[in-house]
Amino acid sequence: MDDETTMGMALQLLNELKREAETVGLACRVIQTTRSSPPVLVLVNPEARQLSEEISCRELAGVWWLYWSWGDAIGRASDKGNIIVAIRRVLGVHA
Repeated sequence: MDDETTMGMALQLLNELKREAETVGLACRVIQTTRSSPPVLVLVNPEARQLSEEISCRELAGVWWLYWSWGDAIGRASDKGNIIVAIRRVLGVHA
């Protein structure tokens, strides 16, 4: 996969996660500081704005994974339900 295709897939997956996160009340946006930098999804707990996180997306052996800002894998990008549960827990968002 070339860099442009990889970047496009990462943007698509992060935007899908963004839409899912917005449905559970998280404030979020996808940012990409330069055309060649990898995109990240910035998520914020709207009730405690100091609690935020940046999620990145990378492909490994044909599988797309989402990662915390500190580099640990959250899970497969296709597992949005469990990813959202983990993000809500880290950001202190209660049901």
